Amino acid sequence: MTQLILDHPENDARILIKGAFERTRGIKKYDEKGRQVVGKTGFSLKNYGENIYVDISESPDENQTPIEITAKKEVEINITANAQKYKRRYINELDSLRQKPIEDVYDIIQQDISGGTKEVADESEVNHSPSPVILVMIVSIVLFMGFILIITL
Repeated sequence: MTQLILDHPENDARILIKGAFERTRGIKKYDEKGRQVVGKTGFSLKNYGENIYVDISESPDENQTPIEITAKKEVEINITANAQKYKRRYINELDSLRQKPIEDVYDIIQQDISGGTKEVADESEVNHSPSPVILVMIVSIVLFMGFILIITL
């Protein structure tokens, strides 16, 4: 878990948070629900996905926004997942954006999303692939059956 304080009001901080997701290599989709923005790498042949969570806290100072960034595997038993790698990439993008004036950040993000945004309106759009747990179970069963078949021959 990484805690940061963005020296921006909450609305501008949300722009920074989303802009960093737009710019983070490997993040396929992200969505915002209340005080949390979640980026997902999605399912691939190498792993079952990683999630980056950015929780936005309230602050007594209206010109600062505290956030907490955590990274988790979509499936805990996934040994090939590297959620921390995506968290580092995300933090690097966020740090890069927060060094710039907010007006420049708006321009950068507008250029980034000119071909389409990674943001989805509904969390169900983020989970467009089959459940990773189900896929892991199917692959495990197929491998087990193949092993049994080889032993019995």
